[in-house]
Amino acid sequence: MNYYGPYNKTIILCTRCRKKLRVPTDRGKIIVNCPMCAHRFAYNPNSILHTLKQVLLMLLDAVIQLPSKIKKLPWYFQRFRFWFMRDRRNKLIVAFAVIMLVLMIVSFIASKNKAKKPQYYEPDFVEPKYVHYQL
Repeated sequence: MNYYGPYNKTIILCTRCRKKLRVPTDRGKIIVNCPMCAHRFAYNPNSILHTLKQVLLMLLDAVIQLPSKIKKLPWYFQRFRFWFMRDRRNKLIVAFAVIMLVLMIVSFIASKNKAKKPQYYEPDFVEPKYVHYQL
């Protein structure tokens, strides 16, 4: 018996018509058929690229229909958090990306805020150095 609870399925958007589709998360990579536009596309819940694509599609859909969906915007971020906690490899990928981003920002800020050393300049009047010549 294949019973799916609320945590075994997720809602994704069709990549063509943006209709919401419920797909299982424990089946691995699957081919999804949209009943509205008959579009077939692959979805892998364990892949960062498929998940980020779905998150971006949902955010784009939320921005397009912002007045009616303003209350559902935090739900998209909770879905990304669920993906993040699913697999150790995903955690390592996201942790590496965050560390690289932080290092880039810190190095950029450090290069911009570096205290400029005063340049050596010669005064207008320079005392001549006395050199003793032996005759």
